[in-house]
Amino acid sequence: ARYWTMAGHRAVERSANLEAIQHLLKALDVSAELPPSPDRRQQEVDLLMTLGSAYTATKGFGALEVEQTSQRVRDLCRNMGEARRARPALQGLRVLYMVRGDLDAAAALGEELLREGGGSPLHRFEGETALGVVDVFGGRLKSAVDRLERARGLADHARQVSLVQQPTGSLEVVCLGPLSGALYLTGYPERSSELRAEALRIARTYAHPFTLAQALGCTSNINAVRRLATDLETASELLAIAEEHSFDFWKAWGRAWCGWARVNAGEPENGLGELRQSLAEAEAMGAEMIAAQILVPLATTLGRVDKIEEARALLERQRHTAARTGIRFWDSLVHVADAELLRAGPKPDWGAIEAALEKAIIVARSQNSRMLELRAARDLARLWAERGEQRRALDLLSPVYAWFTEGFDTPDLVDA
Repeated sequence: ARYWTMAGHRAVERSANLEAIQHLLKALDVSAELPPSPDRRQQEVDLLMTLGSAYTATKGFGALEVEQTSQRVRDLCRNMGEARRARPALQGLRVLYMVRGDLDAAAALGEELLREGGGSPLHRFEGETALGVVDVFGGRLKSAVDRLERARGLADHARQVSLVQQPTGSLEVVCLGPLSGALYLTGYPERSSELRAEALRIARTYAHPFTLAQALGCTSNINAVRRLATDLETASELLAIAEEHSFDFWKAWGRAWCGWARVNAGEPENGLGELRQSLAEAEAMGAEMIAAQILVPLATTLGRVDKIEEARALLERQRHTAARTGIRFWDSLVHVADAELLRAGPKPDWGAIEAALEKAIIVARSQNSRMLELRAARDLARLWAERGEQRRALDLLSPVYAWFTEGFDTPDLVDA
């Protein structure tokens, strides 16, 4: 078992995860033939934690193999009276539930990391990060920023964790990416940009492809919300790394944002195929978290190529997904996309368009999303201005724009 274990660890270290899985499964088979003993249980825990990281990389965060392996580690550690040792497995389960769209289960594991950490700075970092990420996707942006900022203050402790048995890659990057996104949405684009650059810099120093994919994925996700055509370079790098190392989760993510970047570059027909394919890949993995983020860009793209009814069906699906999972990240943008589709019809219903944009503003304000409030207010102000209501438009947009203190070259602020 020792030989196969060492071979598995070395394979994971060089990101040869498919090879690592074969070695680690062989090690587990050999270990199972040994007489029961504390040493054998310790060995099994070590093997399973490394195997969980390899499964996560190759099959995606939400894979059944990840769940089974992580749960086995958790059970073994509890039976051994070493619950804290199961920390990487808890992280694996927490992300698995996030990806599957079960935010309540993910939050419960975040609370468990905080509760059972005994005040350990590392466990506080992990717990605050876990709950902060749940808050981002749940649309509770102020809480997300507060938690992730607290976690960032403990980042020194996260750097001490080996990546071999860490299913999420670098814990520091896991914190910085969502924090950057939350700061962008809450109206701090320059701080957001600084953290994105920091996350990428850290990721590139590790020479660990999965961590780099994590950083590129977060950057692409934020740029997708910003609707940047220039993000094609970042998304393409993510897709290339994912294809080279068989990172199925990041493959779907990278393909989605490659497609969306092409749409924002004025090539909706070219981007449509990639968005459709990425949605199918996410569905095949049971990755609700990815699917929930693709539906609005895909619906918007379909509207731009005159597939209005299919686009509306996707927006309705997104509403049901949000209600079922609690993933509220895109709620305001659903109403903005709805308004765009209503406007694209042969006989626009101006009252319905206005109502959709007013809902978008209300939702954005409830989530403390200053950037999405600005986007919806800008669209509504334009609508009113086109009807000759310039004073009303100015009264709506001016105070929203005046709130901002940075990032005036950001596309949303430039457009406003």
